[in-house]
Amino acid sequence: MAIMLLIFLLQLINSFEGLSGAEHETLCTSNACFTLHMEKVSFEKAQQNCDDNGGYLMTLRDRHEEDVLRSLLSLLQRQHQGRLLKVWIGLKLHRQDCVLPDKALRGFKWVSGKEDSNYSNWKREPVSTCTEERCTGLGMKQAGTCRPVCIGSDCVTVNQDRVDFKTAEEACQHSNGELLTLQSETDKRIFGILSQELLGNFWIGLRLPAGACSNLSDPLRGYEWTSDNVDRSFIPSFTWKDSVKLCSPHCVSLSNDQKWTERLCSDKTDGFLCNAKHKDACQAQAVSDPAVFQDPKGCLSGPCEHTCNAVKGGYTCSCFSGYIPDSLDPRQCKIYCAQEKCPAICESGSCYCPEGFLRTDQICEDMDECEMDGCDHECKNTFGSFVCSCRKGYVLKNQVKCIKLKDSEHLVVTTPVAVGFVKPAANNTLKGSSGFAGSFLWIWIVVAVAVVAGIFVIRFHVVKRQRSREQNSTQQSAVIAPMDNIDC
Repeated sequence: MAIMLLIFLLQLINSFEGLSGAEHETLCTSNACFTLHMEKVSFEKAQQNCDDNGGYLMTLRDRHEEDVLRSLLSLLQRQHQGRLLKVWIGLKLHRQDCVLPDKALRGFKWVSGKEDSNYSNWKREPVSTCTEERCTGLGMKQAGTCRPVCIGSDCVTVNQDRVDFKTAEEACQHSNGELLTLQSETDKRIFGILSQELLGNFWIGLRLPAGACSNLSDPLRGYEWTSDNVDRSFIPSFTWKDSVKLCSPHCVSLSNDQKWTERLCSDKTDGFLCNAKHKDACQAQAVSDPAVFQDPKGCLSGPCEHTCNAVKGGYTCSCFSGYIPDSLDPRQCKIYCAQEKCPAICESGSCYCPEGFLRTDQICEDMDECEMDGCDHECKNTFGSFVCSCRKGYVLKNQVKCIKLKDSEHLVVTTPVAVGFVKPAANNTLKGSSGFAGSFLWIWIVVAVAVVAGIFVIRFHVVKRQRSREQNSTQQSAVIAPMDNIDC
C-alpha cells in the first residue's frame, strides 16, 4: 500500500466540534464546509479519518467544487512554500470493478455514494484492470508559465505550457536560452531542487538525429543535445523509463522521479525546462521582445546600472560607450574592448581595464593568457580571453582540461575562457649602468617576484571564474493538476 506525502480533505455535514488534532485549514461555502489536514497517510487512513469526523473524502463533480479545492490549497500554500503537495479525493475503483474507457469517471465511483458525474479532468488514462483497487489524487502544481530556479549564475526556468518539442525549443530561444542540457554537477543540483516540485513530464534538449534509431547500449541511446555548447565527456546519472528501440522523430522528456522518457517529438508534455543566462529570463519571455524586463513600474526603481529605457510592459537597459551588457545579468554593464589596445576607463582618479587586459598608464593592453600555460593542450589568445582546444582523441572539460575519450571517439572542442586581471602599475623600463649593479639586482628580484605574483593572480582568476556561489530562488502559487490514478 502506497504511503506518500498527502493531504486529505474532510467534507463535514455538521459542525467542526471534536475535530482531531493535526494542522488544518478550513473553508466554508453556502452548502458545506471543508477542512484540509497535513498528514502522511494512505488513502484508507484518509478515508477513515473523514468517517470518524462525520464526513467523507471530497468529491469533485463539477468545476465549482474544483474551485473550492483550489481556494483551500491556496490557503495552505502560505505555510508550505516550496513543497510538492498531493491530495487524495474520494474517487476509487473497487476490486472486481473494471476500468471503462468510454465513461467520464472511467469506472471509478465516489466514496460519498452520490451519483456519478459527467465532469472529469484526468491527467492520464487509468491502467486497464478489473482486479486491482485504484485510488485518485490531485497535485498542487507551481503556477505561472515560467519560474526560475538558480544556483549562482546558472539558472533553469520551469515552463508549464503544454507544447510539442519544437515549440518548447523555440520558446527557450525566445528568452535567450535553450532547452535544458544536463552536463555538469551544477545542472544536477538544480534538477535535484526541481525534482522535489515538478509534477509530470518536461521536455529537455535531447532528440534523435533525422533518420537515426536509438542505440540501447549507448548511455544517451544515440540522442544528441540540441545545444552547441556541450561537454560530451560528462554523462549525467539517470534512468531510462523504457528499453525499446525507437527511430526518429523521437525526443526526450524528464520527470520528477528523474526518469527519461522517449516520446514522439509531436507529443505535448506537461511543460519544458530551459537553461537561462540570468534569473529574469522568465520576465524577458513574458513580453514580445526578449530584451524587455517586465515591470509595471518601468524605470522608476532604477533597475539598470547605466541607462534605462521605459517601454510598454517594462523596460530595457543599455550601456555607455566602452561597455557591454553583462551576460549573467543584462541590467549590469562591464568594460569592453574588441582590439589589442583600448583607452582605460577613468573615474574619480582611478582607471580600469576590461577583464583580460593590463593597464599601462591610461592604456589597456590585452595580455597573452597562453603564456601562463592555462590550457592542457592547445591555447589561442583572444582579446580579453583565450580559447583552449584538445588534440584528437581528447575532449575539453571545465574549459581548460583535456580528458581522453573512450572507445576512440574523436572530436576537437574549443571553449573561450574569460579571465579577470587588472595590473595597476605601469611597466618598468631598465637601462644598463655598471655603477649600480646592486640596484639592478634588487630591481630584477622585485620584477621576478612581481611576475610570479602575476602568474598566481592570473591562475587564481582562471579558477575563480569556474566556480559559482550557490543561492536558490523559487517563486510559486497553487494550481490544480489533473486527476491521477494511484495505487491505494
